[in-house]
Amino acid sequence: MTAFLEIPVHRIPPLTKRMVLLAVFGLTACAQVPQLGDLPDAKPIHSYQSASTLSGSVISWPSERWWESFGDAQLSQLIDEALRESPSMAVAQSRLALATSLAQQAGAALLPSVTADASISKAKQSYNNGVPE
Repeated sequence: MTAFLEIPVHRIPPLTKRMVLLAVFGLTACAQVPQLGDLPDAKPIHSYQSASTLSGSVISWPSERWWESFGDAQLSQLIDEALRESPSMAVAQSRLALATSLAQQAGAALLPSVTADASISKAKQSYNNGVPE
């Protein structure tokens, strides 16, 4: 028994390893699950009182210039400047398209490439070729 334990794991044939794993999984598959009793019944949907638990006060959507309710002149100035300097959706989409195309162009060097070259030439054989003088 000690001779088997002295064998390094990398020296055990793969078929033996698979047979041991198969035996372990096969024996654990025979384990019995304890009886935990009957499964609880699911409550029907209408028994939940979601109308009373999910009811809340209805609030209005904030106004377009909601930050003015704070009464802070500096905050209003900063947000007005940000809105003036911010790009429109069309500008943002064009910038995104430009960045996407630049990324594709940079990644194109990683892809395989195919090149071809061809040439045609006309040659006329000499009439004296191979004839001694």
